[in-house]
Amino acid sequence: MTTLTSSPVTPIFDVTQLPNRHKWTRAEVRRSYDTGVLAPDDRFELLFGELVRKMGMKGPHATVVVLLQGALLQIFGAGYVARFQLPFLVTDDAGLESEPEPDAAIVLGQPRDFVAEHPSQAVLIVEVSDATLAFDLGAKASLYAQAGVVDYWVIDIPNRLVHVHRTPLISPALPNGAGYQTVTRLTENDLISPLASPQNSFSVAEILP
Repeated sequence: MTTLTSSPVTPIFDVTQLPNRHKWTRAEVRRSYDTGVLAPDDRFELLFGELVRKMGMKGPHATVVVLLQGALLQIFGAGYVARFQLPFLVTDDAGLESEPEPDAAIVLGQPRDFVAEHPSQAVLIVEVSDATLAFDLGAKASLYAQAGVVDYWVIDIPNRLVHVHRTPLISPALPNGAGYQTVTRLTENDLISPLASPQNSFSVAEILP
């Protein structure tokens, strides 16, 4: 287990370096799907006002999602909603809108609380990473820190690690304006437990392919 606490992790992807172009809102994206500008099978995530195409899911990624579902559903019951690969809403301090679809999000409430709108707060968010590790450790970490997510995990399939991000920090000095002060790298021999339920732990190996 390796813990970094000296400074927030610097995201590799910095949206401030993108050329000036139209920044999408959630309403515009939904309207584009409704009117056929975007086809139903066009799979994008809205991140910092940019449409980012979602990659196809390979076998190891899908396997981890299923294993993760089993582990989290044993921990989080009444009073929590476990959402898998469903939209999560973020608006950063600059007003840029995002609608990522994390592999797992544990939110407070009941399923029908989100009929009108998707959640914007979560006690835990997890991304499963195979070919997108730098992006998940960089831009996605900034995004979830902006949302105040206190517990963000990246399951690193190639290296068989889980990167546990905690203590979000909002700062204009950071790329994308936010990051995490502490990142702990857990190996498959370590135990992991959510901040929202620290008494419940399981082996990292249980959620690796």
